[in-house]
Amino acid sequence: MMTAINTAFWNELDAKMATVCSDNHEGVSRRVVELAASSESRQSSDKCSLGPAQIRSDWTKVLENIAASKSASEQQQAELREQATARAVLLVELERTQEQVRILEGLLTNARDEAKLKILQVQSEADARLLAMQERADAAIQEAYELMRASELRAENAEGWLRQIAQASLDLAPSDHRVAA
Repeated sequence: MMTAINTAFWNELDAKMATVCSDNHEGVSRRVVELAASSESRQSSDKCSLGPAQIRSDWTKVLENIAASKSASEQQQAELREQATARAVLLVELERTQEQVRILEGLLTNARDEAKLKILQVQSEADARLLAMQERADAAIQEAYELMRASELRAENAEGWLRQIAQASLDLAPSDHRVAA
């Protein structure tokens, strides 16, 4: 039924266009005029008889469908434009964020390198100070050892002298005192 309505509608539309065109323009192709004539003869021979109200109703539905499709298309295009704009904004934001990440990574790398260098400097300074302290401590120990050795030598010398003094005093003392001693 719908195919018959569509066929009848388009045949009638073609016929009306051919009639209007043949009235206004002399150079209309014969094919359009033939289509118009054949559509009129087909309409009369068709089993389905459509009135002008049904054809107008179908035409109105077609126009409504076209208008709805156009509206939906425009809405979809608007949504696509909004999405494209949002995508562009997000891409710019992503690029800016990636650049910030690269900058921060560079700063982090520099900070790490500086920290490693500072650690090496502090460690070498600490090693140098430790070595200097070790050398001073070794020198102090060596000096203390030498002082102790010198004191021991003096003590030994003093003991030797004391023995010699004691022996000399015994040798000088009268012989009575020697026996007692």
